[in-house]
Amino acid sequence: MNEYDKYRLRGNRTKLVDNINPVDPVLEFLIGKETITPDMAEDLKAEPTNQDRVARLLNLLEKRGPLAFYHFREALMQQEAYGHLVHSLDNTDITKMPQKKSGKDETDATPFAATSSASASAVPPQTARIHNPHQGNSSSRGATGTTRVNQGQYQSSVTISGNKNFVIMGGKNSKINFH
Repeated sequence: MNEYDKYRLRGNRTKLVDNINPVDPVLEFLIGKETITPDMAEDLKAEPTNQDRVARLLNLLEKRGPLAFYHFREALMQQEAYGHLVHSLDNTDITKMPQKKSGKDETDATPFAATSSASASAVPPQTARIHNPHQGNSSSRGATGTTRVNQGQYQSSVTISGNKNFVIMGGKNSKINFH
């Protein structure tokens, strides 16, 4: 799971733990997507309370691969009562996310797909990687952005600042517009 999705889960953790009840339909959906195994679900169900099950699931999801967040989001969308939780996840302000000092000369932008032809429940947004060879170890990220879902499509905006050369790579089903 990428750092942006971890931030979204962690920022909404209390709300998710308090509001996902029962967790069993979410677990069954995640088993169907092969995000978790049936044995993992059984271990989660052994927790004494529903809140403990959800908390442990959130911990587990962070380690279950790059699509785990999107499968979890899709599982919540399947349950009408959890629409407000999906809204909270989608509207988490990732611009307040703490910056890591990795010493690398590249930074990751927000999950990015200007317009995706796939539905939001079928394909997660693509990730834009912005590489600036002149940036060095600067703490300035050079890119900011937001992601939201509009009529079943992921829509993101990324602002690139500075006068250096950048390379932007979109993924499959991405449409990149320059203005």
